[in-house]
Amino acid sequence: GIYCGIAFYTLLTLCFTYLAMRKIGKNRINAYVVALVYGFCTYRTIDGFTRFALGEYLAMVFIPLAFYGVYAILFGKKKDWPYLALGLSFIFLSHILSTFISVIIMALLFLVAFPKMKERFARIKTLIYAVVVFILSSAIFLFPLIEQIMFQKYGQPSPQNLFENAPSFGQLVQNSLSNDMTRAVDGNVYNIGLL
Repeated sequence: GIYCGIAFYTLLTLCFTYLAMRKIGKNRINAYVVALVYGFCTYRTIDGFTRFALGEYLAMVFIPLAFYGVYAILFGKKKDWPYLALGLSFIFLSHILSTFISVIIMALLFLVAFPKMKERFARIKTLIYAVVVFILSSAIFLFPLIEQIMFQKYGQPSPQNLFENAPSFGQLVQNSLSNDMTRAVDGNVYNIGLL
């Protein structure tokens, strides 16, 4: 069952990444290559098999849709704003930290792209639509989360000193070049992979 689930999520990742890249670039070959590189990147494999971090693994399925939605709002077809709303909603329902990181990156992209945007008012209006739909479609989890955060204090899960546990740059490059997906002696497995 686990392997069927991973195969299904990998298929969804390939389809969503292909769709997003096809809409951006209009080139089939580039869309296939990007879908394969993203769908089978080392970090997704580490999430799925080595760490078994299913929330993060599932969130990575929807990241291409959300980022295509941002691209569509900033530069592309404004009517494709639901990609941002629903993609970000599915990321949020899967993994909160991935949502937080994605929103920060999207906000930075928006700030950098704002001076170059055409039809600013219409694009900001579609961004507002996307935010409202995101909030409404995530309400099943968002509002109970807010209520619980206001009711009680939550401790940090598995607090670690990231600076002390981080691999050196040389170790990161070495693990990436070797596509190492096994836990090293110090327990550090993270790398970006050969590609």
